[in-house]
Parts: sequence; structure tokens; C-alpha cells
Amino acid sequence: MKKILYISILAIFIASKALIGQVSHGIYISSITPVPETIISAVSLIDPDSGIAYMVGTDNNVNLFITELDSNIPLPDPDNTNSNAFNLTNATGKIYLKDGFFDVDGNIVVYGYASDTYKYGTFIKITMSAGVPTSVRYAISSIANTQIIDGCWSKQFPAINTYSFISAHSNGTLYRVNAGTFAFMTGRTFTNNNAYISSVSWDDDSKKTIVSGFRNIDTINGDTLSQIIGYFNWTSPALLLGSFKLLTTTEYISSEFTNKHILSGNGFFYDGIVYLCQDIRDDNDGLWITQYDYNNDIIYSSYAYLFPDNKVNIIDVGHDFLNFFVLGHYNGPIDTSSFERRYIAQFDLYDSNLYIAKRLDYIDMTILQGTSYYKLHQAFQSSINYNIGTYDMFSTGATPGKAHIIEVLDINNDDCSNSEITLTPAEISYTSSSMTVLDISHTITIDSLPFSNWTQNSSSSYPLAMDVECLTAFNGDKKNTLFVENLIIEKNQNLKKIPKIENMNSASVITTKNNEFVCVKFDGECNYYVYNIFGSLIDNGKTENGKTINLNKLPLGTYIVKVTDDNGNTSCSKIVITK
Repeated sequence: MKKILYISILAIFIASKALIGQVSHGIYISSITPVPETIISAVSLIDPDSGIAYMVGTDNNVNLFITELDSNIPLPDPDNTNSNAFNLTNATGKIYLKDGFFDVDGNIVVYGYASDTYKYGTFIKITMSAGVPTSVRYAISSIANTQIIDGCWSKQFPAINTYSFISAHSNGTLYRVNAGTFAFMTGRTFTNNNAYISSVSWDDDSKKTIVSGFRNIDTINGDTLSQIIGYFNWTSPALLLGSFKLLTTTEYISSEFTNKHILSGNGFFYDGIVYLCQDIRDDNDGLWITQYDYNNDIIYSSYAYLFPDNKVNIIDVGHDFLNFFVLGHYNGPIDTSSFERRYIAQFDLYDSNLYIAKRLDYIDMTILQGTSYYKLHQAFQSSINYNIGTYDMFSTGATPGKAHIIEVLDINNDDCSNSEITLTPAEISYTSSSMTVLDISHTITIDSLPFSNWTQNSSSSYPLAMDVECLTAFNGDKKNTLFVENLIIEKNQNLKKIPKIENMNSASVITTKNNEFVCVKFDGECNYYVYNIFGSLIDNGKTENGKTINLNKLPLGTYIVKVTDDNGNTSCSKIVITK
């Protein structure tokens, strides 16, 4: 089936531990003389066109700095040639950045809040020219507890560039502004008082604003938890058109009220697949991970994993086309004491039995100063993003005086003394139902959380220095660069050949434990290709629906089977040869 399985080809390069195993931790500090500034927040963002990474952060003196990072492996060094800072003189308190994105024009947008006490929603546009920041425009709400928790670039019909943000205000508000003028545009909130909007993405192919959240009902008469995922079509300025899916279970509730999603193409293509993650609680807390096709209303998979102790929340999610990563906060007992730590969990996108989670033991959140929100959602690690330049994940944040990047390819290979968390797979039963936009949400036509905005054109040099907290042994070179680039090109070309409604179909490759595979629901005669874990083509031939192909002649090991037909249907699957 043409869902995430096409990405399995990527696994033939980076699934092999012989190539590279990596978890490394770098620390970045201000090196301004004579008195360095005290960094308080940081995010890492990667230009999808150039693959160049930038660190954007703030300090105690309300400076916003933008520093290019080089492509050194395993940890990037700051390139201070054009490392600049802009002083946000009108800010109503210190600025804390949660995350950000590159917009369609190549500018950087970051978001978060001002004042750890009042959490005034904040977003900032950094105008970039030839990779150099030239000015910033920043907006801060006058309403408390309106922190921006997610955001993306987007569009409104017929050609208006917009930014879509999720504010924590009123159980989660989809708040949109004109990307050029920052003028307020129609937004939405969920109608049910027990429902929350928490995450947003933009599908530039189907022109849909993808929104996720949840509905949590915890009463003495029974508990229900619904994951909510759906979209608004861009053709309606008031966001009146679209569709939503609810996955409802009576086995769990949400304890931490956190939910995130990410699209399967990481912004490089759009195929209608979204990965959705929800925190859950029964006797233990855990994560509920779902793979959903919003174009064709198909649920491909839904799994739950329980943690051994106490509370688990979700701060951010991401993926590298092979594994799905969850960054969050976790607490529980250690002997007679307790802990408050960040964690990173890794789940194989093709095999639900392959998973691992690590507690990041570098920072004990209990010793940090600040509000509970700061400790649970902001400090140390606040975002995790895919780096197309290095083909791994950058998890980023800050503690007072230090920005942190934890670079992750596979947390199974970790020399950094992080403690493994024992996860337990759990059955989760649910019912699915659909709702229209009008059923599930209502329109915001009046700016209920008004933002004031200012422009700053002058900047000053802001050098950074890097130190290494921990390195995992580095073996070999990353050899997937050219392949991934070709994969993205091929995927986009295939999507263009197929009408939108048919971007996702039911063609699939079914593998068995008998070293065999069978094609179903392809169109006519098919071509199959078998690759080893190093990307070499090992076998190929022709097949058809229902015909069994036996691979016993191949040596023991893991392979990827790719099948295509003349109508552009493509599916891949992993097969393990065992004699």
C-alpha cells in the first residue's frame, strides 16, 4: 500500500548499526566579551531548501540571537560569521521559545511565550536574506496563559500566505495571522468543553490545515478518551469546510493533556499520512500512537505503550523516515527518592515490536527555578526536529546559561549513560467516528487574544561557543544522503501522476514468516525489487496479484521488498529471511 511503506527503502541505509550509531549532547553558551549573556531558551531549525541548521535563542536581557550551525558530525559547531542578536525592547518579560519553522519565503518563525509567570503568547518572524537575519518582527499577546504551543506556515485561498498557531488559550485555539501584516484572520476552537486543540500542520499539496487534539472525559460514571485528527480546507476563509475523525477508547484517560502529530513527509512531500501521539493513563501512564490517512479516512495502525512509573507527557514528536520519536517529560521514584526528567522514546515505523525509551539524566528538573509549566514543558529540551542536512534528529532546549542539542540517530546506540525505560506494549481498543467542522468546532471572528507587534532592524554580533557533554562512538560515514534526496524526488513525481483522491490506495506487499511475499490490489503485472540493508539491489523480477514469491535463495538477513506497477502504485515492506 502506498502509505509509509515507501519510506522503508530509506531503512536499507540507516537501519544498519554498522554504519553509524549516535546519541550525542552538545552545550552552547554565549561567548560575548567581557560579560557573556545568559541564554534561557533555544530551538534548532533546518532550512528545508539548503539543509542548513540554525540555532535561535533568547537570553536574560531579552536578546533574540540567530546562529548558523555547521554540518560537523556528530555535533555542529556555531558559525559566528553572521551570528546576530536583536534586542526585543518592547517585550513584556523574558522570552521563552518553544519551537519554530521556516516559512514558504525562507524566513524563520519562532514561537513560545513572554514571562514565565504570565505566559503571554509570542511569535517572531526573522527575515532572512542569503542566510543572514536582517530584521525581526515580534508579536506578544496582552492576555495571560496564551502561550503558543505549535505552529506552521499555511495559506488561505487564493494566494494569501499565513501563519497558523495553536495557543493554549481556551483549551487550545487555532490562531491565524497574515504572514506579511500579522493581521488577525479567522480561527477555530473545539466546541466541547472537554476537547482540546494541541497541534497543527499544513499540507501544501491538498491545501489543508491539519489539526489534532483530544477529548477527555473523566467522571465517576465512566471515562472516555478520544484522539481527534482532521483538517480545514483552505477554500473557506472562515474554515467551515473539512472533516474530523475521533478514535475513542474507554480504557484510558489523558493524565497530562498532551497530544502532538507530524506529517509523514516532513514537509518534503504530502501523501495524506499523519502520525499522531496521545498521552494515556490507566494504572500507568503511556503513549497511544496512531497512523492515519486523512485523505482517504484510513487508520493504518494504532498501538499503546505503557511506562513503569507515574506521569508521562508529550512535549514534541518527529520522525526520520525510519523511526518515530517522542520527546516528553517523565517522573517517578528512584529507590526512596523521586525524579523529574526528560525522555526520548523511539518507535520503529514498520515494526511495532521495535521500540526503546531513554530517560535523559543530564538535568534534574527539580533543581531548576521556575514555574511548573517551565519545568514540565519548556526547560532543557522543548522541541525535536528532523535535520535533512545530517539525516538525524535534533532535540533542543536550554537551561539557564546553556543551550543544549541532543543529536539522535538511534538511541539503541547510546554511550551517554542515559537510563533505559522499560516500556510495555498494551492492547487498546477504540471505536472510530466522524464529525464535520461545524459539529466539532466554532469560528473565532473577533481577536480574543490580541497581539501587539513591533519591528527591530538593528542587530549586534552574538558569538557562541560549543562544548561536548557526551559523544557516542561514531563508526563510518552517513551514506544515505543521495538516496534520500532521490527518494523525495521520486515520491513527489509519483504523487503528481496520480489524482489527489487516489494518492493513497490499498495496493500492498504482504510478507510472511515463510520468507515469501504476495502483492495485492496492484494494477496488472508488477515489477519487484529486493534490496539488502546497504541499499544494494539483490534480486528483481515480475509478479502479479496473488502470486507468491519465495526468497529462500537469499542469505539470512533483513531485506526491503519494493513493488511497482505501470499506474504509479508503489509499496514496500521489510522481510526477514530465516531458514
